[in-house]
Amino acid sequence: MISGTGRADRADPEVVKIADAVEPERPACLSADAIIEWDKVIVILRQSGLLSASDSAIIAAYCATKCTFQNAEIAIESANRGIKNAFGLLTLSHQKTPIQNPLIPIRNRALNDMTSYAIQLGLTPAARLRLNAEVSERKENPFDKLKNSD
Repeated sequence: MISGTGRADRADPEVVKIADAVEPERPACLSADAIIEWDKVIVILRQSGLLSASDSAIIAAYCATKCTFQNAEIAIESANRGIKNAFGLLTLSHQKTPIQNPLIPIRNRALNDMTSYAIQLGLTPAARLRLNAEVSERKENPFDKLKNSD
């Protein structure tokens, strides 16, 4: 007789569908770039079965912080003011000494916030694994047949 550690708590659970029939309303305060990102995210969430009307604020926050991150990154790249090989990471103070570009903390905070929102929305690979949002057909365990064939 073959026995193993197959237990109900280890089985692939069937997960309740998270999506509802009503799409979230896009806030009017989003910038043009954030609206473009909103439209992309809505499609992704709809296709993955994760879109819910209650997600409007978190989707808007994700889109706005992604735009903040991108804009800060662009500004950092173009901010190489007289400091060779600084890659925009340094700038000159009023006393003409090199200091950290003040956009670096803004970019870093936006990146952290954007990542946090992406995880909450299931937009990262690890988050999708944890959410297990889509019910897939359970794969047959080849040992189940042996276990039940007393």
